Amino acid sequence: MVEQCFNALYLERLNYGMQADMMTLEPALLRRFEERLPEFRASIARGHFCGNDLVFGLVDTFIRTGTLPVSGTPKVVE
Repeated sequence: MVEQCFNALYLERLNYGMQADMMTLEPALLRRFEERLPEFRASIARGHFCGNDLVFGLVDTFIRTGTLPVSGTPKVVE
């Protein structure tokens, strides 16, 4: 549950979508989301979306070397 909250907050701060949960869910929220959908799509197209493979590769590289690479797509070393 905590991971999903952090992921939702991260995606909202990147302007890729909106954070919501059962406590804040209301009909107007969907309407606001749909109104901003073109903005979210543009942000995703402009940004560099990090998938799980890339994130795990970055974490693995940091654990092994103590630094984060500035380019490339690091892989998890098994």
